[in-house]
Amino acid sequence: MNRLHHVKATLPFNLDCCKTLPDSEFVILDYNSTDGLLDWINVNQQHFGGKVKYYRTTEPQFYKRSHSRNMAIKLASGDIVCNLDADNFVGIGFASYIQEKFLTKKNIYISPSEELQSDIFGKLCFTKSDFLAIGGYDEKIELYGFEDFDLKNRLELLGLEKVTFNNPDFAQAIVHSELERIENEFLFKNLSKILVETINPFTSRLIFCLQDLTYESVFIEDSQYTHSCGGFVRPLDQRKRYNMLTGTEKKGFVEDLEMGNYKEITNQKVKIDTIHFYSQIKNKKHTEIKLKSLELVANQEIGFGKGTVYQGFENKIPITIE
Repeated sequence: MNRLHHVKATLPFNLDCCKTLPDSEFVILDYNSTDGLLDWINVNQQHFGGKVKYYRTTEPQFYKRSHSRNMAIKLASGDIVCNLDADNFVGIGFASYIQEKFLTKKNIYISPSEELQSDIFGKLCFTKSDFLAIGGYDEKIELYGFEDFDLKNRLELLGLEKVTFNNPDFAQAIVHSELERIENEFLFKNLSKILVETINPFTSRLIFCLQDLTYESVFIEDSQYTHSCGGFVRPLDQRKRYNMLTGTEKKGFVEDLEMGNYKEITNQKVKIDTIHFYSQIKNKKHTEIKLKSLELVANQEIGFGKGTVYQGFENKIPITIE
């Protein structure tokens, strides 16, 4: 949503990378963007060689990455699908690499090495049939982060082998701000203020007050400090340092909040970093719980990738995705 500035840079290069594969296609889902994506695609379509399929949905008010990806992949016509974020470059030779791997090996999916930059962690390749079999991306993961890890976990539960690439030519992406990751999401757009309540030296409560006078909150533990270590810092992998305490998520009305020692975050950069942190830690907890339960299929109660789209530029004939 609203990533035209990235699409302008990546799409022409990506099309050039795939020009030797006649059956390749790029599905672009315009997730109700307001930045001129429709007009730009329309003006430039003659340069795309018929490889770009443009769809638009006018339903979403906010960006939901799992839902948008599910819609786009359901619209793809190929047997092999690669999720490619708007800021990602395909890389010269990557399409042929994918084709060769799926031709020579069965029951696989392709994933970037975790040693590469995180901006391309979502660049996953799989068969469309395997993707549909596990229920797509988990649409309970609405905020930024971990939807790709959850998908990989479930592809492996399905019995697929992970094939990892670490070629830096396949790992190029546009560097951009954290704000761009979250600025179209519900939490950022509806935020009134963020409060941090100190519970003790190693536990804090994050409180997100929304414009409709409701809030959501959660308790966070810093695992470098424990009751037994007397405040001394212990060496710890930073990815495992912070934990969302189970059962502490709460929603309600701001007027009913009961707080002790708290402060408001007023610096805009710190606000953005806090939302990004909260998104990651919340989704990490959700993913860990699912992995322990060996949950294979996501979205069983509600379905996935549902909505109405229009192909082309005039919004005349609706296509319903079930």
